Amino acid sequence: MTLSASVDMHDNPKQSTVPAAQWCRPPLGRSRCPYTGVSHGTFYAILRMAGNKIRTAKLAPPGAKRGSRLVHVGDLLGFIEQLAQTQQVEAGTSMEHPGEAA
Repeated sequence: MTLSASVDMHDNPKQSTVPAAQWCRPPLGRSRCPYTGVSHGTFYAILRMAGNKIRTAKLAPPGAKRGSRLVHVGDLLGFIEQLAQTQQVEAGTSMEHPGEAA
């Protein structure tokens, strides 16, 4: 089974072309997330920071201690976008023209 999503941030950085129902696995060990470029540790730090704002699903038989964790790509990218906007506002800069003061 292959899971994939495409992100086109060149035309309009506020809109992505990630389909609504795309899921991915967190990056393993020393690898990076193909959608965000963050490491394994940073990926899980984002999930902890987001709380219940990013949907996750555990694929495992009932009562199993191990399973595969899936993360909703749209929620993940949306949370990062919201975080970036909040940081831009706090820094007093505009998303449309990075580096310029508001």
